[in-house]
Amino acid sequence: PQRLAKGKEALDAALRLAPEAGETQFALGLYRYRGLTDFDGALAAFSKARSDASSRVEALEFSGYVKRRQGKWDDALALHAQSQELDPRNTILLSEAAITYRALRRFDEALRLLDRALEIEPNSLGPLIQKAEISQAQGNLETATSLLASVPVDGQDPIYLEARVRQWKLLRQYAQAIDVLRHLLKASENLPQAFVSHYRASLGLMEALAGQSEAAKADLLRAREELVALRAQGDERDDIAIDLILIAGFLGDKAAVQREAALARQTIEHEAMDGPGLEWALAVARTQMGEKDIAIAIVKHLLTINGWNALTPALLRLDPLWDPLRSDPRFQKLSHP
Repeated sequence: PQRLAKGKEALDAALRLAPEAGETQFALGLYRYRGLTDFDGALAAFSKARSDASSRVEALEFSGYVKRRQGKWDDALALHAQSQELDPRNTILLSEAAITYRALRRFDEALRLLDRALEIEPNSLGPLIQKAEISQAQGNLETATSLLASVPVDGQDPIYLEARVRQWKLLRQYAQAIDVLRHLLKASENLPQAFVSHYRASLGLMEALAGQSEAAKADLLRAREELVALRAQGDERDDIAIDLILIAGFLGDKAAVQREAALARQTIEHEAMDGPGLEWALAVARTQMGEKDIAIAIVKHLLTINGWNALTPALLRLDPLWDPLRSDPRFQKLSHP
């Protein structure tokens, strides 16, 4: 909230000084998009910013991000294409367009864009991680392992670490994930609290999957306490909600899952890109609590919709989080269509 207030002060100053400038309208769009989640208002400002050459590419880029959050996938892809045409060597534009294609399960088109990004920046880790995630979604863990070999596990970037932990989970190499996460948490003085809390939640989940129930319970309870404190300070990111849902599920805390489900409802109903991530977490929580009917209904729905890290039958087959459902004929049908 404090940063948002400072941003608003700067924005108001810009609006007084040069209200029609492209940079000002772009900043207004960012404030509405990131600060207020006012998608229509953001698009209106980005539309004005696009008339100014100095901010045209960025305004097209972020218009695409808004459109995909609205579930207007064709519009998003068209805007991605326009921004790439103006700035064809911008690897962020290529990678983000690949994310949209991946959300649509159009993996071949996503991979072509990622390969272009890697031709331009061969050492870029972001496209490598995306390619690995697509390999996972297609059930090819050997390729994913090869792609992730150069990704560091120093904890400085959660995206990098999560990619490695996710792969170890799918390979059921829990001990490797646990060792890395414990090491990071022992030397976490220079990491932001949000990173530390997320890593602790991940550790608790890996310990639970490995059958280390006492250690898992201790780490999950401590992680929940830290995440609740972050939320109380104004951090309302979906990542925190997802961690809290998963923790509640593994602790068997049905009341907490219900509370988080109620809080997530608005995002699930109105955020086409991020909503499915919250639904996925709820399905996992229901699975771990033995609520098979609810879990399978959510999984069935997730397989029919688009969104971030779109669920696939291959991921259902590989991910140990779904193990409690494996004997159910309904789940077998979904995971082996």
